[in-house]
Amino acid sequence: EISKKDMETKDLEKILENIKELKKPWIVKPSNQGSTIGLSVANNKDELIKALEYAFKFDQYILIEEFIRGKEITASIYDVENTICLPLIEIIPKTGFYDYQTKYTPGLSEHIIPARLSEETYKKAQELGVLAHQALGCRHLSRVDMIVEEDTQNIYVLEVNTIPGMTETSLYPESAKAFGIEFPDLIDSFIKSALRSI
Repeated sequence: EISKKDMETKDLEKILENIKELKKPWIVKPSNQGSTIGLSVANNKDELIKALEYAFKFDQYILIEEFIRGKEITASIYDVENTICLPLIEIIPKTGFYDYQTKYTPGLSEHIIPARLSEETYKKAQELGVLAHQALGCRHLSRVDMIVEEDTQNIYVLEVNTIPGMTETSLYPESAKAFGIEFPDLIDSFIKSALRSI
């Protein structure tokens, strides 16, 4: 993580030294944003500078991560009476990158339910989703975004969305529907669960 203060007090060479173990390309993103707002992919020093400048428009702190090539999946965690993972969704952006526009424009991404994974990897991803949800003390619902690396089939948790989207293109209600929970019933169950926990 890099702060604006770090950028003012450290030169770029020191920042590059700190991330030298990360393979290129790099993902540069604001620490406290969602929906890939402020996110860029940087392949070299010049692109890194531009990516940092862009990301700092949205937050005081920036994350630089290694870009992992693989299958993007998401696990919707339904935590009402018991904590369960709804069917995994595989996300295929038609623009090549799952950015803000692709996420919220109908037809720009394909969602495959269930995600096309081996039985072992599928089960492990569901378990990781539940573990991530519980480790952060989430309640009622969350959505855990992951990448299954192409070469190794290792699963990397990218982030936990504690307030996942509920729009017409959103993943969580789509996963719930595949499980047999219609949208009005889904929202009703969250309200009742929240009221019980007061």
